[in-house]
Amino acid sequence: MDAKFIFKKHIFLIFVIQLLTYSIVSYRVLNIKRDTKDEIKPTSSLKFLTTIMLLFASSVLLLYISTSVFKVKGVNLTNLVVFFLVVFVTALEMQMLKGLKATFNFIEPKKYKNSNLQSQSINDLGNQLNQLLIDEKVYLNPNLKADDLASMLKISRHQLSEFVNQELDCSFNELVNKYRVEYIKHDLLNKEKNHLSISGLAQDAGFKSDATFYRVFKEQTGFTPSEYIKLNA
Repeated sequence: MDAKFIFKKHIFLIFVIQLLTYSIVSYRVLNIKRDTKDEIKPTSSLKFLTTIMLLFASSVLLLYISTSVFKVKGVNLTNLVVFFLVVFVTALEMQMLKGLKATFNFIEPKKYKNSNLQSQSINDLGNQLNQLLIDEKVYLNPNLKADDLASMLKISRHQLSEFVNQELDCSFNELVNKYRVEYIKHDLLNKEKNHLSISGLAQDAGFKSDATFYRVFKEQTGFTPSEYIKLNA
C-alpha cells in the first residue's frame, strides 16, 4: 500500500471524526432549545444540516472501512468526497456558530423581566434620590448599604437596584462612589483643608479604605489624587 493512499485514508478518518463531533454539538444545541419552557423551535437550516451531516458522516465512515478493511480503492471518489467535505464543514461551522449564538442568547436570563417600579413614579423616585445624595449627602456615611438607601426611599432593595441599573446605568456602589469622588475633588482643592492628608479626606468622603479610594478616583478622573491637585493648582 503506497504512502499516498494511506494519507488519503487518514484524511477520511480526520473528517469523519470532525463530522461526528459536529453531530454531537448539533444534537446538544437542538436539545437545549427543545428543553426550554418557551416555544422556540430550531431553525430548519440547522436541522437540515444536522441530518445531512449525520448521513454523510455515516457514508464516509463506510467508505473508509471499505478502503481499509476490504481494500477497495477509489481514488477519484476520494478526491470528490474530500472536496465536498471541505465545503460542507466550512458551511457547517458558520451555521453552527449562528445556532450556538442564538441558543446562548435565548437562554440568557432577562434581568427585571417583571418590573417592580410600575406602581411608583420614576420621576418622583429620582427626585427623592437626588435629595438624599445631593442635599443630605448620605454617601458620606462609609457604612451606607443598598438596604439603607432603599429604606430611606421606602422601596425594596430590588426596586432600588432596578432603578439604579436601568435609569442611571450603573450599580449602587458605582453611584455612591461617583458622589464621593465629586465630593473629595472639591476638598482636594480646598486650601482650608490643606492640613488634612489625602487619606483623611478620603475617609471624610465616605471611603473606608485607601486602596478602594485610589482605584475609584483613578477610574473616574483618569488621574491620581496628587496629579489632580497639580493639574488644578
